[in-house]
Amino acid sequence: FPLFPNLPVELRIQIWQNALPDNIGPALYMYKRGCWRHRLLTESEYGYTPTGDENDNWVLEFCYALLGDSQLNITLLFVNSEARDVALAWAAKQAPDTRIVEKDSLMMLVRPFKPESDAIYVTVDDWDTFLGEESELPYDLGWDRIDRIYGSHCAVTRLAVPEALFRQKEDHWRCLTDLFISWSCVETLYIVADPQPEMLASTGDESVLLRCEIDEVQGPGLLWKS
Repeated sequence: FPLFPNLPVELRIQIWQNALPDNIGPALYMYKRGCWRHRLLTESEYGYTPTGDENDNWVLEFCYALLGDSQLNITLLFVNSEARDVALAWAAKQAPDTRIVEKDSLMMLVRPFKPESDAIYVTVDDWDTFLGEESELPYDLGWDRIDRIYGSHCAVTRLAVPEALFRQKEDHWRCLTDLFISWSCVETLYIVADPQPEMLASTGDESVLLRCEIDEVQGPGLLWKS
């Protein structure tokens, strides 16, 4: 459209705005081993015990910030400076925690994991590690030898698994009981149908993933009774 630059600036901005998505939806973030960490509670935190012995206030915490960021697929960033300004203003309004990073002279708009809406995606190969990582950490720290008392905290509310998890091994159904015991904070479990190999691929920066937003569809259901 060669005459586009000649349009009034207000009209051009409206066109750019209409080209943007309605909103930034929830997304999948690949599970990474090593997000469970141990630390001491501070006096201002819930659960702190004022016994005078700091060793009574250890907690295992799932640090979801270590999952990395996901890249928002906003093509207007690469059109021109006017379109980029519109896109950045839209992103700041949609999600104030978005930020700009540069990789090999290219600009990326990224967003961190949001535990109240985003989901951790766990592959079939990672399922057993995912279930056991929290319970194994105290042994790795040697806490079993000193009878250390500790708490546990995880803010993640949504998980996602491939449909193949339940088709390949029937015993994975029984593991759901273990899931909701060790991950009692989980409220929603998404079943991903036909996940593609490029899902959640790296952008070239290990801390940034391609964004794969969740799209709920009507179809065959999976019913589980504990």
